Amino acid sequence: MHIEEDYLKQLGVLARIQLSGSDLAALSKQLKTIIDLVDQISSVPTDHIEPMAHPVPDQFQRRRPDVVTESDDHERLLALASRHEADLYLVPEVIQES
Repeated sequence: MHIEEDYLKQLGVLARIQLSGSDLAALSKQLKTIIDLVDQISSVPTDHIEPMAHPVPDQFQRRRPDVVTESDDHERLLALASRHEADLYLVPEVIQES
């Protein structure tokens, strides 16, 4: 699969990175390798394989206890707000509908 230079330049603009001619050639080659690997992985039949919770079978994942560690400071913090209403912080409108 060949990736067009114009497409790579557009990706560079979207990613906000500057790509030179040599960068485009190297990037094209690297992306082709990645796409080929994804195609290879996608071709493996996985219809009858159960999803696993952990990549290593018979492993137990330790979890921390579900314990509240912080106090409820909502009332104190709400009192510090310059504007609030019904337990909500009121902030200036940033996005205006047109």
